[in-house]
Amino acid sequence: MNKKDDEHFDLVFDNSFRINSSISRINQKIESLSGNKNIKSDKRIRINEKIIGKDVLNNSGMVVGKVIDVVLDDDTREIKSIIMGQGGMANIFKLSTSETIIPFKMVHQIGDNLILKND
Repeated sequence: MNKKDDEHFDLVFDNSFRINSSISRINQKIESLSGNKNIKSDKRIRINEKIIGKDVLNNSGMVVGKVIDVVLDDDTREIKSIIMGQGGMANIFKLSTSETIIPFKMVHQIGDNLILKND
């Protein structure tokens, strides 16, 4: 190897080390924020992918909104409540600022849509 090859190798190694070090720090931060090292970030991501964006239907089958976020219990990391926006075009274009917090115990069923229990 010549000097130029050595410099290139050092640069690639240094960048790779920095990336791996950054990923490690991010994972440590996620664990510290979750308060539970047994809960992995991919589990939280799967929850979000499965619920966020689903239409929320009342017990009559009428669409009343769309899930825009979830609130997790700090200790158990289970879903505590869902945050529902108005849904439709208002959500897509960020025209609506109206949000409703729905306790998760009010959810009857989760499938293609999220169906609420009787009032």
